[in-house]
Amino acid sequence: MGLQALESKDPRLAQKYFEGALRQAKLLGNIAPEYAATLNNLASAYQQSGDFRKAQQSYEDALAAFKESSGFDHPAVAMVWENLGGLFVEKGDLDNAAYAYKQALMVLEAAREPDKKKIATNLHNLAKTYRQQGEYTLAEPLYKRALKTRVYALGTDDPTVISDLDNYSQILRAVGKIREAEAIEKIAARQRSKQAPGKEPD
Repeated sequence: MGLQALESKDPRLAQKYFEGALRQAKLLGNIAPEYAATLNNLASAYQQSGDFRKAQQSYEDALAAFKESSGFDHPAVAMVWENLGGLFVEKGDLDNAAYAYKQALMVLEAAREPDKKKIATNLHNLAKTYRQQGEYTLAEPLYKRALKTRVYALGTDDPTVISDLDNYSQILRAVGKIREAEAIEKIAARQRSKQAPGKEPD
């Protein structure tokens, strides 16, 4: 019910549900995975309602609980770091956002079987954060890695790959690599034409 409330953009109902669920989860102990998961969900509800202070505190509590219950290298730890990154971006705190995305990547890349889709997402998030800071030379290789990782995970025909191609070409232009940007733009145009039969690439 709480997750449904979040999906329907009803953060007050979600908060009420998750605050009740948290009281129940505490009965299992503050290091139980259920307790950590509920904190993370409650943080999302606070964030959606605009209460960033409570959201940050709940995410940080969830992070500590997941580390205690599941270990520092558990995927759930990366998930909370990614959520914290999104919160910091929304707050305009890009330095801490970049730090959070780096932490998420460290956890994901250290896994025995790395989740390439999630790695690509966090590479993109980190690249976008640097781009918003005007750190184009830091963003460029990350956009490239995000593109390569996404292609590896999903194949060249996945729609998200076109978005990655666009981002990469834009950052190439921003750093003055016009010819490379034009080459990537042609690849993106071909991919679009494959997804829209009958339309010639520009």
